[in-house]
Amino acid sequence: MNKSKHPHHLKEYSHILIAAGIGLTILLGLAPNNGLTREGVMLLAIVAPTIYMWLFVNTHWVSLLFLALLVITGIMSPNQVWAGSLGHFSIMLVLTFSIISECLRENGVIEKMANWFITRKFVQGRPYAFIGMYFASNLIIGIFMQNLALAVIFVALTIQICQRLGIKKGDSLYTCLMLGTFWGNVVLSISSPIAKSLPNILIGLVYANFGIQITYAQWLMVGMPFKVGMFVIIMLCIRIANPNTDALRNLDVLKIQQHEQPLSISGRVALCAMVGLILFILLPEIFLMFNLFIGISTYLVQLGVIVPAIITLVALSIIRVKDREKGEWVPVMEFAQVAKKIPINLLLFVSVVVIMGIPLSAEETGIIPWMQHLLSPLTGGLSPFLLLSSLLIIAVIITNFISTTVVITVFVSLGVAIFSNHSVVSYAINPVMYSVLVAFAAGITALTPAATITAPIFYGPNHIKVKEVMRINLLFITLASVVLFAMIPLVMAVIN
Repeated sequence: MNKSKHPHHLKEYSHILIAAGIGLTILLGLAPNNGLTREGVMLLAIVAPTIYMWLFVNTHWVSLLFLALLVITGIMSPNQVWAGSLGHFSIMLVLTFSIISECLRENGVIEKMANWFITRKFVQGRPYAFIGMYFASNLIIGIFMQNLALAVIFVALTIQICQRLGIKKGDSLYTCLMLGTFWGNVVLSISSPIAKSLPNILIGLVYANFGIQITYAQWLMVGMPFKVGMFVIIMLCIRIANPNTDALRNLDVLKIQQHEQPLSISGRVALCAMVGLILFILLPEIFLMFNLFIGISTYLVQLGVIVPAIITLVALSIIRVKDREKGEWVPVMEFAQVAKKIPINLLLFVSVVVIMGIPLSAEETGIIPWMQHLLSPLTGGLSPFLLLSSLLIIAVIITNFISTTVVITVFVSLGVAIFSNHSVVSYAINPVMYSVLVAFAAGITALTPAATITAPIFYGPNHIKVKEVMRINLLFITLASVVLFAMIPLVMAVIN
């Protein structure tokens, strides 16, 4: 056993040494010039190794180490670091919505909703109607759920459905169902900001860099059309893959319905609470768009989304229902039990990403003017649209091999350097619009197990294999990029 673990440790140590070498090389070899200050050099000397270790070591103690190094180097004061990272609103947002999502899962709400989609009578004997409804359930339910939890749930559901239909791992239909579910999870990671880390990281970066708050309503105005377009692309790609659908032609929808258990009282209460929360968040923003109920709507929007989420999870913890098996009254949500299942690694990762943009764009480090100087020879001859297009294409390519969060962080900083310099590009493309488009580009990621946090759940157990789905994956990424570029006018209209 020790022998099998030892090489892994050596590999980890080698990556740590490489990261340290990268940091020392930058610290000793990069001279402050063209606006770059000594503080900027030190910052780059810890940012680059951190990103490297995020990719090849882990995202938990590496994230904590980054925060400590910000204090040690004096780039930021301790209070600034703790308030700007673990004290950032996105941490509370991801935490509260993840707890509510886990409550929905434990009470069987998610499985019940998914089964509803695939047991409609019109899917009987229509394989692609069944496939479409199944993928739609993933996309619709996922609006309100954390991606990792959703991936775990839908992989289990897919396995359950395939076992019921006699479809084995490796069969073309098994692969297509898993792949389409994975694509849907990828789309969800960026199209909805509710309980998702990536959109909220981007929202945090935009606010930190530009002082502009992108609302959930604005994000969904862009994200929902993007999701619809991507659903069409997913179905088109599955149709081109042309799996053997004989098992679905013989599917007995009524038999599935007979085996379903009714939603418990706890599940009903949790579902109503989640619907109420979503309406509470979105309706005031919609009313303001149409100048309705301005006073109360303004107040509710100013509360943000975290306060309503906290009130919701408190209510779920207080409300008790009769447990028929135990014969006693129990809370809809056992807060302590649910909270244990929230991934602390994700929270630490988010805390570092949201603070990383602050010193990168600070005048004291001089990184923005330095990057502008470096990029000016490359960007000077390009039109604004061509420059934007090139960066988006590069982001789509890179995000399929490394963490989407890293891509968003790096490319947003790059965009600040380019698009905030009006001598380089015209006012037609502002940094905020560019940042949102980069976030959506970073969400088009499905090619490798390292592409996104949920990829190992699909690739790891060989539910899908990289080589087997390479061609159809490339087609999906290509067509998804077309949808991305088609979104540019809408993003300009909503974000500008």
